[in-house]
Amino acid sequence: MMFRILFTAVIAATLVACNTKQAQSNTETENAASFASEAITIDSLLSVAENIVGKEVVVAGRVTHLCHRTHRRCFLRGSREANLRIEANEELGGFNNELIGSTIAVKGTVGESRLSLEYVKEQKARIEQQQEADGSSEQCDSERMNIEKMEQWMAENGKDYYPVYFITASDFELVEAE
Repeated sequence: MMFRILFTAVIAATLVACNTKQAQSNTETENAASFASEAITIDSLLSVAENIVGKEVVVAGRVTHLCHRTHRRCFLRGSREANLRIEANEELGGFNNELIGSTIAVKGTVGESRLSLEYVKEQKARIEQQQEADGSSEQCDSERMNIEKMEQWMAENGKDYYPVYFITASDFELVEAE
């Protein structure tokens, strides 16, 4: 009789533990699904980035490039050819090469770097010197266009700097593999 009671108690405890484990697993799956569902586009983020520096966001985009030396930096592209730099924080570590071409959702904090007007002018002079020295106009033309866009933005906005926004990532998940 005592053996049956003990055996029944062990079976009951095992069933309760299994049901608890299943509930935890379902909750984890729901949390993972909601992580990507919170994502905004890169274009949306960049349109309001100056107002949300220091805030946590979830953004999704296609991985176009990965820093192969450290694996701590990748770039996501939005629909309007805008790129956003993603920096992995210490806990996250880095990104895998297999992510290139895939769409990922990234959770992290928006940051801002400012390129000074002096820096932009120095880069413009460097480009002009390089073109004169080796005639590499194709690369120089692309860089020059970027510099001109920065100068135009500064003039239109009355600023002596050009903002570059990025995200320090605390987590990411694969949305769609290549």
